Amino acid sequence: MAQTTENVAVVCDPRGPDAPAMKTFLEARGLTRTTWHAPRDLDDVDQDVRAGRLAHVVFVRPDDLLDGIFHGEVDFDRWRATGTRVEFALAPDSTTDQTIEPAWRSWQQWRRRHRRRQIIGGTILSAVAIAAAFILVWLSGRG
Repeated sequence: MAQTTENVAVVCDPRGPDAPAMKTFLEARGLTRTTWHAPRDLDDVDQDVRAGRLAHVVFVRPDDLLDGIFHGEVDFDRWRATGTRVEFALAPDSTTDQTIEPAWRSWQQWRRRHRRRQIIGGTILSAVAIAAAFILVWLSGRG
């Protein structure tokens, strides 16, 4: 297979148990210009993607990317907007559209519902606090 000239971020511990499978995956695709990042450094990968220094990221499995999205380390909206290519070394199908997109859309819907609940809860709590303040003022004026 022909080697590529693009820079590829590899999110995998190079000394971990998944490293041999990742190396096999990279070799099979001719990806030689790689920079390895530990999963805990995913925020650095995100910065490089947002800065335009990376357009291709390889994870061991989809869960690794989802973990970064859920913990706020990956701005997947930005990755999608910039056309960042995402692959997985250990996945039945390594395409983002079939593996991550449905989960990401579901996560977005959950976040919207969660935000609505937080707004409603905050509004109710504020109303209770204002009512309590009025009651305290009224009671202190009577005494």
